[in-house]
Amino acid sequence: MKRLLHAIPYLPSTNSNLLKNLPVFSIITPSYNQLDWLRLCIASVRDQTLLPAPCSLEHIIQDAGTPGIEDLARELGAEFHRNGHLIFEANPSAIRHPLSAIGREAALKIFSEPDDGMYDAINKGLLKSSGEICSWLNCDEQYTPGALKNIQSAFKRPPDVHAVFGDFVVLDQSNNPLCYRRSFAQDQRNLTFSPLNIASCTLFFRRKVIDAGFLFDPDWKIIGDKVWIINLLEAGFQFKSTRRLVACFRLLTSNLSSRPLAIEEENRFSKQYQPMKKTQQIALKFRQFFMKFLLGCYLPRRVDFRIVGFNGEPVRIGPKWVGFLWPKST
Repeated sequence: MKRLLHAIPYLPSTNSNLLKNLPVFSIITPSYNQLDWLRLCIASVRDQTLLPAPCSLEHIIQDAGTPGIEDLARELGAEFHRNGHLIFEANPSAIRHPLSAIGREAALKIFSEPDDGMYDAINKGLLKSSGEICSWLNCDEQYTPGALKNIQSAFKRPPDVHAVFGDFVVLDQSNNPLCYRRSFAQDQRNLTFSPLNIASCTLFFRRKVIDAGFLFDPDWKIIGDKVWIINLLEAGFQFKSTRRLVACFRLLTSNLSSRPLAIEEENRFSKQYQPMKKTQQIALKFRQFFMKFLLGCYLPRRVDFRIVGFNGEPVRIGPKWVGFLWPKST
């Protein structure tokens, strides 16, 4: 894993109060050629600042040069940078939500610059961030109502936890719920030969993780989050599940995890570790199955919540009972 130590976070000179009032959350979104989904992603993050459970946050978009990204920044009142230069400052009057009415600000900053893939873009965003709690949310993902407030509370119980994660719902492109997934913290030994059971859209971590130099290795294009989490586990960082719904993940044909490269990277990664005997793998898999069973990972769940739709209006997801099995196709 590549590490970058003693990184200086990005502190824009246009906001003189930033050092006095740092946001609680920094949400990073890597972006490229997904403007329609990006709109929904941004809306779901901004909704976390609204009553009855407002949160202070900054949302940093790391875009690799999508045509029309500057126009979108103007439309949304975002602060916009291109290749390291400030093009225009934020325009709060363009923000539709009445954020000033609740005394909170969802600072939206869009940076357009080349990157070396998704994980490199996330690194760039993290190094520009200033929040106490960090995360990343892909363009095709959305937070559920009140998600960040629940995450903030989870970090206080116990206060020494380094990373918090939760549950998520898989949707198709028409917002139909396909399955409910309860994330599960695996042993690093299991992760050497099995898929990651923590969804990145539900994972949040303290800034001390970044300050300690744990960034993503951009050489991994698909499983970089899995490699990163294994490194954190091996370093002794503590993970905790909220066991509450945090986000929606859309099953699209463009999802990176569905590509053949994902299998190639999994095979290449597993070869870096000393191979286990079949009996050891079976024992670990059985233990993981038993723990997930006790945590209710295999139970059907009733889904009923609202997210922002393409027309800007709330869309109801459910009510519907869905199982845990991952859909084979949309």
